[in-house]
Amino acid sequence: MNEFEIIEKFFIAGEAGRGVRTGIGDDCAVLQPTANERLVVTTDTLVENVHFPPSSPPEKLGYRSCATALSDIAAMGGKALWASLALTLPKVEEPWMARFVSGFNSALAIDDTSLVGGDLTQGPFTITWHITGTAPNSGPLLRSGGLIGDDIYVSGNLGGAAYALEFLNSDDVKLALLEPYWYPHPRLELGRAIAPFATSCIDISDGFLGDLGHILRQSRVAAELDIGRLPVHSNLDKLSDNTATSIALNGGDDYELCFTAPSRSRVELDSLNKTVEPRITRVGKIVAADEEAYVPRSTEGELLQAISYRHFE
Repeated sequence: MNEFEIIEKFFIAGEAGRGVRTGIGDDCAVLQPTANERLVVTTDTLVENVHFPPSSPPEKLGYRSCATALSDIAAMGGKALWASLALTLPKVEEPWMARFVSGFNSALAIDDTSLVGGDLTQGPFTITWHITGTAPNSGPLLRSGGLIGDDIYVSGNLGGAAYALEFLNSDDVKLALLEPYWYPHPRLELGRAIAPFATSCIDISDGFLGDLGHILRQSRVAAELDIGRLPVHSNLDKLSDNTATSIALNGGDDYELCFTAPSRSRVELDSLNKTVEPRITRVGKIVAADEEAYVPRSTEGELLQAISYRHFE
C-alpha cells in the first residue's frame, strides 16, 4: 500500500465533528470555532527509544501518544476539538496500523475530538500530534497566574507511571503495574471544572516538582509543600516511604493536573470530589519568593530539588 491508500483506508473518518467544515482529503482542514471561544493549540512529538521502547504494543502506543497530547488541552481548561497526526514509519504493516489507529481513536473519543489531517512519511519511527481546542473568551488557564496565598492542588495519584517504566521490558509482570504508563487519563473534564476557580495550571509530564517549578517561575512565586499529603499511587505501596515519595515527587508521565487556586475557593473545589473524577488533593500553598526564588520547600523548610529528564542535557 502507498501512503494515499493507507490514508484512505485508516484515517479518513466518515463523519465530520464539531466545527469541521472540511476534513481529511484536501490541502488543509477548514475549521470554525464559535465567536465566544479562543483557540488553544499544542504539538507533541514522541520518538522511538526516547519516549517509548521499540516493539511497543501498537494499540497502547496509539492511545498513549494521543492522550498525552490531549493532556495539554486539559491543563488549559479547554475542550479538545481537532487533531492532526504526523506519523513517520520505517515500514507499514496493516495489522500494526489497524491496532495503532484503534488505540488513538479510543483517546480521541474521550473528548469527542476529530482527526482532521496530518502527514504520513517513511523514516525513523516518530509520532507527532497537533491538537487544537477551545477555551472561553474569559481566558484559558496559564502557568503564570499563581498568586501568593493560593493553595496548590494535584489530581489523582502520582508515581505510578514512573514506577512502571522499570517493568516495561519484563515478560512476567502484572498488567496493573504497567497501566499507569500506557493508559494515562487526560483530565479534560476536570480541567474545565476547575477553570472558574484556578489561577494557574499545568499537566504533570516531567514530574510534579519539575512541573510545579514552571508555575512558580512564570508566576514569580515560591511554594511550601506538605509532603505527607502527596497522593502516592497504590502500586508503590510495597516500597519504602522515602522511595515512594521520591518517585511521586520526581517521576514523570503521570499526566495529572497541578493547579493553584485562592483559599476562598476551598469549599467549591472540595465539592468537586463528589462530582468529578479523579479526586483533587490540596498539597501546599504559594508563598513569596525569597533568595531561593521560584522553588518549592517542605513545611519544615527543606529545599525540594526537582530531578527530571530534560532533552539536550
